[in-house]
Amino acid sequence: MKSKLILFFFITFLFSLTFISAVPFQVNVNTVEGLQIFYPHFEYVKQNSNFNLHIHVSNISNGFPLNNTQVNCHLHLYDVSGNHTFESGILNKDDNKFDHEIHISSGNFSKLGTHAFYIWCNNSVLGGSVRGTFEVTKTGEKLETSEALIYLIVLMASVSLFVLCLWGAIKTVWKNPRNDENKIIDISYLKYVKISLCFLSYALLIWITNIMVLITNNLLNSSVAFTFFKVVYTILISMFYPIILGVLFVIAMNILLDKKFKRLLERGIFPDG
Repeated sequence: MKSKLILFFFITFLFSLTFISAVPFQVNVNTVEGLQIFYPHFEYVKQNSNFNLHIHVSNISNGFPLNNTQVNCHLHLYDVSGNHTFESGILNKDDNKFDHEIHISSGNFSKLGTHAFYIWCNNSVLGGSVRGTFEVTKTGEKLETSEALIYLIVLMASVSLFVLCLWGAIKTVWKNPRNDENKIIDISYLKYVKISLCFLSYALLIWITNIMVLITNNLLNSSVAFTFFKVVYTILISMFYPIILGVLFVIAMNILLDKKFKRLLERGIFPDG
């Protein structure tokens, strides 16, 4: 029952993210007279990436495009705290005589979250402005609900398999069967199952932390959580090959001991082990 409730609230959370992120762009309030500004509607920008902005302007009353020598345009950007990150003078004028353009450096998109922009253009007679918001994310993309559900399904399946393997490793008997005198009377090969389950649990833990790195990076956009799981993943993956060598060594030692004990048992000797 608890797992169903967790799944329900997670799915509800994902859908709420979809609706919250769909922030509309606000264009010229005055639709009768003034300047109409056309600009690319990018809702998502990749963190720490450069950006080239191009703007076109027309007369809003008749739709007639204005040459970039007939009007000047400006741009202001604001970060998640409401602080200015960028204040331009007059935007550059492209040689094609229509584009107003500017290069925005990556430092203006260093903070994750909702940023805002304000563009205004004017000449000696007319003016117009646009404003809106955009999201700075790790990938510069929106995580769709279907993709988030795939993450959830893979994560739950991996965690379930990890718990199952870990439980099996804990419950599986390691020692060989013994009599009342604590002497070995038979060889148990379950110890190799236990070793395999322990190693598989470790491999699954690496896989789970890798999934959490992807979730915190692509879905939650949490720098703290992303850094935590990234560090854990790096540590676990760096220990992978030494652990493989350790597991092979333990298996080899137990194989040799089991062969020794088996020879003694065949001779009717019950070793202490």
